[in-house]
Amino acid sequence: ALPISVEQAMNAVGLGYQQVAGASQRHLGMHAGWCSQGAMLAALLASEGVPGPKDILNGKNGMFKVYLQGERPDPLRLAGELGTRWRTLELHGFKAWPACGANRRPITAIIELRREHDLQPDDVEAINVTGGEHLLRLSEPLDFKRRPPHGAQAKFSLPFTCGVAMAYGDVRLHNYLPEGLKDPKTLAMADRVWVAQDLSPTRAADTEIG
Repeated sequence: ALPISVEQAMNAVGLGYQQVAGASQRHLGMHAGWCSQGAMLAALLASEGVPGPKDILNGKNGMFKVYLQGERPDPLRLAGELGTRWRTLELHGFKAWPACGANRRPITAIIELRREHDLQPDDVEAINVTGGEHLLRLSEPLDFKRRPPHGAQAKFSLPFTCGVAMAYGDVRLHNYLPEGLKDPKTLAMADRVWVAQDLSPTRAADTEIG
């Protein structure tokens, strides 16, 4: 209820800014949800007959002038293969697990090794993950990442998420709920996860965390 405190007002401004298109200011994973919410709301409003501006791309205050800073747009790139080529799917993929995308390869490796060798949690002394610097950002400080206090922080924790994968052979949304954060099987495995940077010159470049 209003009025709100100074801290609450600051939180409200920060949460509001996250809903601005193109801000890329991430917080607890909600930015992606708001993008989807905005798209669905726009489609539903249009389906009910609500009109929208028609010059959002090349208008005086359109996307090209506001976001591309005067660069000449390429209309064919936007609409030349509209409805036949899905550019987003060529560059990105669907997340198989409800966690940060940088967890995908370690999760996949753990699950495949678990199945191939019929591994059980008690068979594993340590899980050593090596990769780019982006993996370190999901693993430090180690003690905190092994015991994330919030579900959103757990999704950006490589030790915790790898612990879930080894403990259960899968990673589900309920693993990030409050009871999942305290699950003894997951925490026991998280304590056995170690992460190091791969400094090999032949290693591929880092990928974006998301």
